[in-house]
Amino acid sequence: MVSQDDRIGVLIADDDEGIRVLIGAMIAGDPSLHLTGTARDTPEAVQLVMEEQPDVVLLDLDMPGGGGWKAAEEIADKSPHTQVIVLTGIDTAEARLESARAGVVEFLPKGLPSDEIIGAIRRAVHLRVHDAAGSDSPGAGGPDGPGHPGYDQRIAQLEERVASLEQSLVKLISRD
Repeated sequence: MVSQDDRIGVLIADDDEGIRVLIGAMIAGDPSLHLTGTARDTPEAVQLVMEEQPDVVLLDLDMPGGGGWKAAEEIADKSPHTQVIVLTGIDTAEARLESARAGVVEFLPKGLPSDEIIGAIRRAVHLRVHDAAGSDSPGAGGPDGPGHPGYDQRIAQLEERVASLEQSLVKLISRD
């Protein structure tokens, strides 16, 4: 389920006003998305998520007030239906790993074309909707475990995500 008007609600959390404006314009230009708010720092990001209940947060890692990982963890705890996508200039293997540990569903380096960012937003919402249709403990048997029609599809999607992360790590390691 997406936001009430069937558009995907997106909150932008970045301490750089220029980034907030550019990403906000990109969101405004896509009829399937709507901007629920912008935040300059970690506390404001968490507060706005609680107030606005966006479907997705585009989150910078390097923000005042605790940083993006702290914000991601608090958002996951306080608003588990909100998907967090990191959009950052800190593109290291360590940043990607720490983001995954914080519950981030996708890691994007800044500078990507808008269609890639919009695609990530749509994938995040699709992942949330797909996960919400299943049980709290997939793979543990029961109606959503092995043998359930959606189970194999979820496993395939997870395998794709792992393969993508592995490719990203190989590229990062080969740069050094």
